[in-house]
Amino acid sequence: LVNAIVPAGGGFEVYTREGSRLVGRGVIIASGRAPSRLSVPGEKELIGRGVSYCSTCDGAFFRGRPVAVAGGGEPAVEAALQMAALDARVVLVSEKPLRAGDALMAKLRGEPRIEVREGWKVTRVEGDEHVAGIVVRMLGSGRGGGESADRDAAAGGESGGRGGAGEAVEESLAVEAVFVEKGSIPAEEFTGGLVKVNRRGEIEVGKDAMTSHPGVFAAGDITDDYGRQIIIAAGEGARAGMGLGKWLRGRRAAPEGGEAAPVS
Repeated sequence: LVNAIVPAGGGFEVYTREGSRLVGRGVIIASGRAPSRLSVPGEKELIGRGVSYCSTCDGAFFRGRPVAVAGGGEPAVEAALQMAALDARVVLVSEKPLRAGDALMAKLRGEPRIEVREGWKVTRVEGDEHVAGIVVRMLGSGRGGGESADRDAAAGGESGGRGGAGEAVEESLAVEAVFVEKGSIPAEEFTGGLVKVNRRGEIEVGKDAMTSHPGVFAAGDITDDYGRQIIIAAGEGARAGMGLGKWLRGRRAAPEGGEAAPVS
């Protein structure tokens, strides 16, 4: 894992967390993004065994199965609709009111295979070898938990609910997968301000994939380019390699002590 990139001697030194030092005339950053996690018991242990951060990648494995989607933005709503289209029974768990466009929200409201739990939080992922369920807790006063949640709470939690008056209302929900759709964080902290990033922490690149620092290029989900798919990232990697090659040829063509000459 890269710890730092340092300009040195007309090139760059790259330091790793394992203590290695790599030297080069240019750098391509393709560190991607880290998914925002639930950070609850059972999540880490069951990654790849029912816990997923990509419904597009893994959704088809759970066609017709009961699943949960955790998140409150458009990606979570889209994931829930995608799974419903695969005939899955979906519970969409969001700590806050859902935030999505009118068209998506209209589709969500009209989809009978999706149960929405606004004002609920996933507190545990359960299962041994594979996800078997989740525990959710109602937040605040309990308003916004949905009609089924209110009925279960009033009945003392017939659907696995726990907690009496004045206590936190929790329920165990039987699902076979949890799709965590809470966004992601660009993995750019090791750049240390070397390159310009936007307000979301994504590295800004030009049409040739070069960043704000000459000789440093970036590709894939770490950049501000549109599209978070493997095939797009692969194409951006090719573009960054071509851009770096062109930049290096320009450096060789430059007179000693001068600026790099443009290269077509």
